[in-house]
Amino acid sequence: MRVLADLSANGNLTPMLYTAQNNELCAKMDELKKRKQVLADKYFSTIRNLNDTDKIISRLKDTQGVIRSLDKELVDAIIYTIIVYSRNNIVFKLKNGIELPEKIGD
Repeated sequence: MRVLADLSANGNLTPMLYTAQNNELCAKMDELKKRKQVLADKYFSTIRNLNDTDKIISRLKDTQGVIRSLDKELVDAIIYTIIVYSRNNIVFKLKNGIELPEKIGD
């Protein structure tokens, strides 16, 4: 933008062309800022999911492999929500974003 201002100040760029070029540069800058924010959001979401996955792995290691009874603390630490689609079809959504579908019965 500084180059545009210098060109305009030296009379090498008409005011109309300066305005058009400046607007185009501002639009490109805004688009790049938005793309940067999207990438940052994805990055931090991935880091959060990795941390949540590490916590889940750690909690499951504490169970020594087999969960023999309902452990409310373990469920609260791992499961974000349970979605019931039908009597035979449910999905466990874990806190790290992974969804585990389960069929019950036939």
